[in-house]
Amino acid sequence: MTFALHELFREPLRDLGEDDPGLAGIFTPVAERGPPKGVTAQFLEDAASYHARYANVGWFREVIERGLSDAGAARATRILDIGSGSGNSVIPLLDLYPEAFVVATDASAPLLAILRDFVASRPAYRGRCGFVRMDVTRDRFRPAAFDLAVGASILHHLREPQRALRACASALRPGAIALFLEPFETGHGVLRIAYRRIIAEAARRKLDGPGFDVLRRMVQDHEARLRDKRDPIFEVLDDKWFFTRAWFEAAAASGEWDDLRIRGTHQGARPMRDFAVTELRLTSAIGEESLPAWAWEILREHDEAFSSDGRNDLLFEGAVTLRRTARAVETAVPRTGWWWNPAESGRGCFVEFDGESARGVWCRYADDGEPRWSVVAAQEIDRSGAPDELTVGLAGAPRVLEPQHREAARDARSGWYVEQSPDRTISIVIECVGPRIAAALLDGAEWSFGVGARESGERFAGEWLRFSGGPRDTGPYRAPRAPRELGKLRLEWTGDGFEATLPDGRRAEYRRLGAAEAPPQNLRSTEKCAS
Repeated sequence: MTFALHELFREPLRDLGEDDPGLAGIFTPVAERGPPKGVTAQFLEDAASYHARYANVGWFREVIERGLSDAGAARATRILDIGSGSGNSVIPLLDLYPEAFVVATDASAPLLAILRDFVASRPAYRGRCGFVRMDVTRDRFRPAAFDLAVGASILHHLREPQRALRACASALRPGAIALFLEPFETGHGVLRIAYRRIIAEAARRKLDGPGFDVLRRMVQDHEARLRDKRDPIFEVLDDKWFFTRAWFEAAAASGEWDDLRIRGTHQGARPMRDFAVTELRLTSAIGEESLPAWAWEILREHDEAFSSDGRNDLLFEGAVTLRRTARAVETAVPRTGWWWNPAESGRGCFVEFDGESARGVWCRYADDGEPRWSVVAAQEIDRSGAPDELTVGLAGAPRVLEPQHREAARDARSGWYVEQSPDRTISIVIECVGPRIAAALLDGAEWSFGVGARESGERFAGEWLRFSGGPRDTGPYRAPRAPRELGKLRLEWTGDGFEATLPDGRRAEYRRLGAAEAPPQNLRSTEKCAS
């Protein structure tokens, strides 16, 4: 059975062969023109070496078949594979589901080209696989387009793996299975303890060599993955995560998934020894002889410190299956609130959505560093991309934004409010994020930003702040200076509106700006904002 590849995506695809004949037949979403970001040389220029080192279709076939069987995966005709690389997981899927069409996705076009050529050489695979170079954390698939999703050793490479999970959830029909093969922290933590013991003993004996060098590098790699993922080091590290059961349990509690199952993929009685052998081979192409007998004895002692069940509980590598919930799930509609580019945090846009309509107000800075607000017209807010992505135009320069508080639940109180007075000269836009609020007071072109927390009931308390010195519409990015406090923020909800204490101490009542009402005219428009 074959499918038109473009029918499985929510936006047009273009053939990379238009720019490079060597990549003909590999497609990319039109929104992802240009070279991929954050992809290191081993996946691009060194793709052939990476393929030669890590190709292991037989092992992946065994683990994928066992994981899907345990989860009760049903017949699939449209399969999404994320992080396909050169085909470790795609080839088993083509074999296991002979009637299926597999969409192979990866950030590396050179790796996909290796897979494309292999598929073309096998008559049984021809016409059954599409190749798409893309960022798998962007939801560019048609909702409920796929019967099965597989990600084999991909999530731990991503800065925000939860976004890839959400993209898979959106792409799957209700009741469909997603399978992920990933490294876990517990087993590798014990392995790291064994490595440290070996390294210390080697130092005591004044020994060195390539085997010990590998163990030292692996200890550094393991410990780097435990850092806060906002650390800039992850811009250059390929391996970013060790996962925990709790991480996947939290993902499964999002309402998008049911029936979480995690099972170790290591079946041997000596997982620590087996992992050490694998890491020696993959890291430096050396074998067991690179470590002395006493080092292997230390690893044996750590293996035998656990029963067979205990070794499985340690979880070195795990097969994780999730079932797409069959319940009605909130559709992926952009949420009212603050949108931004995390790399340029001084710029921000508050956007309010009402069905298909939208309106926004943009935070910008004049040449003298003073903040200004600009109304963003509905036609300047483009929602045609992924649900967690907006393209907003300002002064002729479109900017791609994402939710600032991505994980927050929707709150109907988030929106645009105006003062209960005839001239309505002052607006407050508010995003409610659980027990906290983020508010902007718009008084003409001037503004103040307020942050507060629930004090009791429907009362919130915090501070009004003033930022300055942030990025202009043109020129290089500059971060805003630290804010200064302007006054106490007090806000209490009263039905459909609230009473607020302003920075000067004045108290005023605010009501929701109606869907058909235009924003106050004293705010500048986008057409007047060019610096």
